[in-house]
This record gives sequence, C-alpha cells and structure tokens, in this order.
Amino acid sequence: HQFAMFGCEHDGVVNASKGVSLSPGSVRRSFGSVAALLSCLRRGRSLRYSGEPVTQWEHALQTAALALQAGTSGHLVTAALLHDIGHLVVADAAAGTPTLQGIDDRHEQRGAQLLGELFGEAVTAPIRLHVVAKRFLVTTVPGYGDRLSEDWHRSL
Repeated sequence: HQFAMFGCEHDGVVNASKGVSLSPGSVRRSFGSVAALLSCLRRGRSLRYSGEPVTQWEHALQTAALALQAGTSGHLVTAALLHDIGHLVVADAAAGTPTLQGIDDRHEQRGAQLLGELFGEAVTAPIRLHVVAKRFLVTTVPGYGDRLSEDWHRSL
C-alpha cells in the first residue's frame, strides 16, 4: 500500500503510539526520489515540535546552518538537515511528540533507513547515531543536558 502521510510517501504506516517496526516491508527502503524527500521535508514547515518554539523545518535549517558554520563536510551538513526526517513519516506525527506518551519513536533509525538509497553512510550514519550521541554527551559532559529541551529530557 502506498500512503502519502504528511506529504511523505512510503510503504506502510508506522504508528508511534503502537510502537515502531523496522522489519523489512514495514517502511519503504528509501523515499524513492529526491523530490519525494524534499516534499516530506517541506511538510515539516507547518509541524511544530510539541512544547518547542520552532517547526520541524526551522529546526532542520538551524542544524544545517550550524554544521555549515562549523566548517563540516557537505555530507554532515546534509545529515544535519535531514537528521529528524524520521519524525515526519509516522502516522500520528501531527498529534504531537511521542515522548509525551512515553514512546521512543526511533526516528533516527527510521530516517536513516529511508534515506539509505539516496545517500551513503556518510549521511545516514550521523542520522542513525544522533540520538545515541546526544545521550552519551548528557552522561559525560557536565551541563550538556541543561541546554536540552524538555522533550529531550523525556526521551532520555
């Protein structure tokens, strides 16, 4: 079945309130085209993170701009731009953040999987690892967690 969920075409629906399945066939292996990916990303312009002052789109642009300012590679700038794309392909994304329901939506795994045919490991690995990296920094860098949002604290 093809579903156009929030402008993001993929096979199947991943419902965060019922958990996430990354088994073969549960989600498409990629967006299929850059146009489909951009359509999905643009949909994030109207979706706010629950309890946050920015939309998904604004957050994507902020992180990409920070990566660019830091002088990172084009691959890492791309990963920064797309790191939360997995949030946009859940069936109930408009209902708010899954952490309010005590759910880890594994957006980083889903996003990396969906981007796998369009981008190589230099883009998908940072996406797949960004949640683990942030959890590591919270436990090892004093004060790092103080800079994170309420939503991030719930996801830890």
